[in-house]
Amino acid sequence: MTVSGYVGPHVTWQKWDLNLLGTLSRRWYGDRVYTDTIAGSIDATYFVTPRLGLGGSANLSGMTYAQNAQQSGPGRMVSANAFYTPSTASIIRTSAAFGWQAAHTAAYANHIAQFNLSYTREFGGGITLSLAPSFTRIAYDGPLAGFNNTTRIDQQVSGQVSVLDRKLVWHGLTPRIVYTYTRNRSTVDLYTFNRSRIELGVTRAF
Repeated sequence: MTVSGYVGPHVTWQKWDLNLLGTLSRRWYGDRVYTDTIAGSIDATYFVTPRLGLGGSANLSGMTYAQNAQQSGPGRMVSANAFYTPSTASIIRTSAAFGWQAAHTAAYANHIAQFNLSYTREFGGGITLSLAPSFTRIAYDGPLAGFNNTTRIDQQVSGQVSVLDRKLVWHGLTPRIVYTYTRNRSTVDLYTFNRSRIELGVTRAF
């Protein structure tokens, strides 16, 4: 279970959109506190044209693990993104993010690179379809003593499909179905997996 709170100003100009955000969160695992996180971020979007936008963000965080202090440490991440609307019924988004998470022990510290692409299209009759592939690489800074001193490097490919029908409305909410497939390959076999996930939910965002 996770509880988060965030606050910050949101400022817009003619061609700029700026957000400053402070975040506090706590995660429990079972009945015990697992992590506490404090973070601050800034992101900005520049609208080149009404159909094209370019953006970037930077984030600084501090994460504390209640049960294992060796995992605790600061983190930072930067990202760049863009969106383009080919028509009033579709939008394409892409992003690239690079981050570093420190820890007291090198085996828990890591560098991450992530690349995302998404395409959303609204069809006649109210059906909206979204496709979102992504690639993530996480390289840890030191070997894991319990796994033949192997340094863990994960490469993860994911694909997501979501569908909603705006004609189906329940108290102002529309049902949404999401299927996600993830394939993770790791230099430590324990962390290699294939996963399929189906989510059923409701939304008011179209």
